[in-house]
Amino acid sequence: MTTTTELAELARALRGSRTATFPTVVAAAAYAGPLMKSALDTYGAWETAAPGHRAAVLAAHLPERCEVGETAELADFTVKACHGQTPIPWNVAVDYARSHMTAAEVLGRLDRMPLGWREEAVRAALEAITAAVASTQLTRNFLQSRGFEVDVDAHS
Repeated sequence: MTTTTELAELARALRGSRTATFPTVVAAAAYAGPLMKSALDTYGAWETAAPGHRAAVLAAHLPERCEVGETAELADFTVKACHGQTPIPWNVAVDYARSHMTAAEVLGRLDRMPLGWREEAVRAALEAITAAVASTQLTRNFLQSRGFEVDVDAHS
C-alpha cells in the first residue's frame, strides 16, 4: 500500500535528493513505476486516470526507457491524481506553459527559414516522431511480454 507521502519522497529522490528510502536516483527510478501504480490503486485512482497517465506510469516500470526528470514530474502529477486534483490530463499538464511558448518560438524560427531549410527541419522532426513512436511500441510490447495489462484505454 503506497502513500502519496512515499511518492513525494520518490519525486525528491528522482531530482537528486538523498532520502532514507532512495539513496540514489537510480534506486528511485527502479521503484518509480511500481510505486506510482500502487498509489493509484491504493487511492482508487487507476481506473479514473487518463489513458496517457496510465501509459506513462506503466512505462515508468522500465526506468531505462524513461527520462528521470519526466518521471519526477509524473510522480508529482500522480500525487495530485491520487487526491483528485488533476483537472487536465498528464500529457497536457507536463510543461504546458513552457511547451506553448516553445511552440510559438519554434514556429517563428521556422517561418524565418528559407524553404529548403524548413523542409529539412520538418524531415528531422518526422524522424524524431518516428523514433518516439517506435520506442513507445517497444516499451508497450516489453511490458506486455512481462504480463502487464497494457490496454490503458479500457476501463474496468
